[in-house]
Amino acid sequence: MSIHVFSPEEVIDAVNSGKKDVLQIKEKTYKSKNKSPVKYLDLIINTDKHSGPAIFSLDNVEINYGLPDPSYDDDDDGDGTRNLSVATTVDKAGKFGEMIELLNPLFLKEVDNKAEQKIIVKSKRNIKELISTHYSENRTDEKAGKAFDSPLINIKVDFSTYPDNHPRKFLRGKPKTQVFDYTKSFIDDDGRKQYKYATTVDGDKLDDANAYMFITSECIIKTGRIHMESVAVSQNWISVITKFGKIVVDPISDGGFDDEGDGDFDDAEPQEPAGNKDDEADEGEDDGEDDGDEGEDDGEVDDFLDDV
Repeated sequence: MSIHVFSPEEVIDAVNSGKKDVLQIKEKTYKSKNKSPVKYLDLIINTDKHSGPAIFSLDNVEINYGLPDPSYDDDDDGDGTRNLSVATTVDKAGKFGEMIELLNPLFLKEVDNKAEQKIIVKSKRNIKELISTHYSENRTDEKAGKAFDSPLINIKVDFSTYPDNHPRKFLRGKPKTQVFDYTKSFIDDDGRKQYKYATTVDGDKLDDANAYMFITSECIIKTGRIHMESVAVSQNWISVITKFGKIVVDPISDGGFDDEGDGDFDDAEPQEPAGNKDDEADEGEDDGEDDGDEGEDDGEVDDFLDDV
């Protein structure tokens, strides 16, 4: 049976209509055999026509903060893998951002409800909201504690695969996040537009170590799927796991200087550097069965997500 993917518009309409149970936290129907100190619960969305896990479509979302260069980032979970995430803002995320801002207070209220029912023990745990609205109080500059111009939405990128015993058989062994290149489209044998897997400029498949070169600040998620169906209750936090599923990314253009074309030096031959040519250095040279309408391509991108 296919899993419904909620469009932001569908959820926004449900919230604005006054529907009381749009967002619910429930005990998982599937119990993992893996013992973990983290308790996982299901995050469920209910609209007038559908009820199911919190999986959403999104389109034309600009990334404000791309993946970090691993040479400057040592954030890991202690198991040799890096905790990769990007951030967009509500005002750059279109209808998806509008939806998340509406769902945030509903999530906080539902956590309180489940605490009263003793399904969640709040204790001294911090609740991580679906959006971040303020700079950290721990900053040492004038921004400490001040509100963002627009709330941030943090989204994980996870290249690990679903386990072989995953309850949804069609996901077993597949990467949790799959990235496709919007600039590399082709027409398949059935006449439908498809997209090639994203790679680095050298043609390498994206992974934890190199994905920062493609998923950068200012790139655009043209269309895709985002998973928010699990609530994690750890020793210190209560949070929703938010990660990309399949996404089609339009990378930033190569760009250039805005004064090019204004002088004779634009097309000049490069000059030989001063000094011994043998001592020259090369420094600086190496520098997802969606149901909703997604994007500006008359359904072509949507069909692609359905088929991959």
